[in-house]
Amino acid sequence: MKYASLILIISQYFCGFLYAQSTYISIQPFGHSGVDEKVAGEIIYSFENQFRKSTIVTLVSTEQESDFMNQYKYQLVGGILTNPIQLQNMFHRYKLVRGRIDLFPEHYLLFSEMVDMHTGSIESVFQFKGGLEDILTKGVDGMILEFSSRIAKFIL
Repeated sequence: MKYASLILIISQYFCGFLYAQSTYISIQPFGHSGVDEKVAGEIIYSFENQFRKSTIVTLVSTEQESDFMNQYKYQLVGGILTNPIQLQNMFHRYKLVRGRIDLFPEHYLLFSEMVDMHTGSIESVFQFKGGLEDILTKGVDGMILEFSSRIAKFIL
């Protein structure tokens, strides 16, 4: 957890000089099977808290997300009907994170992906399997690292 936070802080510091505006992230509730709703909520909460520390990422509130979704006509299957962007300065800078957590007999599986809301393309995929404690720590740290580094590549 320390290393992912340290890498996130270093990348934020470096990228802050290169790019003054942040990327907007909407985190969808994760689907789940065999996993308590509370556990799925803890994972999202931990993920959101890590991203709140970022200077290159702005989390989108539920109200804003609803407005954005209406503008982009987001479909649950992951496709996006192309409309002219009506939001200024958000071209390729609005991302959606969605995923799921499943319980198998021997481990949990955490799967997530980051989607560009303008193109509908999946920009990054993350998958992690392990025990519940590993999912809540190493899994969340891995998601942060994967998505932060992908965002940093776009900024550079």
